[in-house]
Amino acid sequence: MSNKKITVRTGSLEEAAKEFIDIWHQVEQGNAPQAPIEKISFADQRLLFKTLTPKRFEILKYVHEQGDVSIRLIAKELGRDYSNVHQDVTLLTRLGLMIKNENTGKYHVPWDVIVTEIPLQTKKPRNSPKHSLLRAAHK
Repeated sequence: MSNKKITVRTGSLEEAAKEFIDIWHQVEQGNAPQAPIEKISFADQRLLFKTLTPKRFEILKYVHEQGDVSIRLIAKELGRDYSNVHQDVTLLTRLGLMIKNENTGKYHVPWDVIVTEIPLQTKKPRNSPKHSLLRAAHK
C-alpha cells in the first residue's frame, strides 16, 4: 500500500517553473510519472514556518485522523476558538493541504505524508566575489 504524499518545500518561482517544464518535456517524450507529483513551494523557510505553524499542523493531523469533519467540530475537539480555526482551515484549504466537500461543507486531509524539503545551501555562481575572496585567503 503506497502512502499518498505531498511535498512542501522552499525555492524560487524560477526553480518551480523549471521543474514543471522538465516534467512537461518528459511527458511529451512518453515518460510520464507513475503518480501525480504534488508539491507546494514557499519562497523561503521563514514563510513556510510562518504558514505551517504548530497549530495548523495539529489541525491537519486531527482532520486526517478523523476524516470528514466540520470547522466547529475541529475547534471543539482541539479546544480552540472557532474564528481562529476557521482562518487556519481556510488557509490550509487554499494551499491544497485540506479539501472541502462542497456538498457537506466538511473537510478532509487526503495526504498520509507531508514531506518537507528545505535546502541548507543556496545556489550561487562558483565565481562569486565572496567565493573568490575565500579562495584567495586560503592560498
